[in-house]
Amino acid sequence: MSEDVAELIIRAFEIAYDSRQREHEPNSLAISLVSDCALKCYYTYTLDLPPDPVNKALAMMGTLIHKLIQSELTRHGYEAEKPVTIELSENLRLSGSVDLVSDETAIELKTVSRVPDKPHPKHIEQLNLYLHALNYDHGYLIYISRANARIKSFRIDYSKSLAEYSLKKAKAIAKAIELRDPSVIPLELANTDLCFFCPYKSVCVKT
Repeated sequence: MSEDVAELIIRAFEIAYDSRQREHEPNSLAISLVSDCALKCYYTYTLDLPPDPVNKALAMMGTLIHKLIQSELTRHGYEAEKPVTIELSENLRLSGSVDLVSDETAIELKTVSRVPDKPHPKHIEQLNLYLHALNYDHGYLIYISRANARIKSFRIDYSKSLAEYSLKKAKAIAKAIELRDPSVIPLELANTDLCFFCPYKSVCVKT
């Protein structure tokens, strides 16, 4: 009986995850994906490999934690899920939603198994693009551990050079998607630190 209930719980997470998925907007790249490895972003759009049930469950746990925090902070003047757009050309834009925004700062929430000693580069890049879109000079990355409820906050100051790097990466990804050719993405735009965990490592041109 307990195994049956466990399967039902995992299935509940899967159903919730699948129901929230949206079609990709034409001529638009998600800021959260562009901030990751450029090759991983390319494969996400062109192969659309679905996450396994465990990763779906973890994603939905993170969503539930986000909604709980957002519900409380909106009572204190924050706006939740603030949509932002960066126009790169007439036919290409970056889009995303900031977890929490006030008049002066942006906050990104990250649920993790272990709170890091320093913020992850891809999270810094993601928040930096949000700051670029909002024209803010700083924001905060807040990590919440699923294992022990530890919370740690990092202030991130806006970096123009990092934003320019991200926009260059986005254009390279868009070109690769248009040509269906990942080899046009310069390898310096790929994050080699994440290859071991990448679901696309078996097909990636880098490997």
